[in-house]
Amino acid sequence: MIPSHTVPILVATQPVDFRKGHDGLAAQVASVLKEDPFTGTVFLFRAKRADRLKIPFWDRSGLVMAYKRLEETTFTWPVVRDGVMTLNRRSPRRSLPVSTGAK
Repeated sequence: MIPSHTVPILVATQPVDFRKGHDGLAAQVASVLKEDPFTGTVFLFRAKRADRLKIPFWDRSGLVMAYKRLEETTFTWPVVRDGVMTLNRRSPRRSLPVSTGAK
């Protein structure tokens, strides 16, 4: 059920209403990011306060939703430049370009 490290990750650059569930975020993926939520791509959404993430992805049998809430801090959100942000994985030498869905 956990996606592999080779799965694309698309990041929504604007916060979303965290009352949205599976269907609401799938609709957001289709309408705002202009992507198909049922391809296996991992989508990353943050709350306005940046202390929570919702991460929906399709695992070939259903839509899975991961949820993360930080208790004492917030997520550091990368800078968006030209519709793309770069996420680092433990080392500055290993950066992962991540599309924001902006075309």
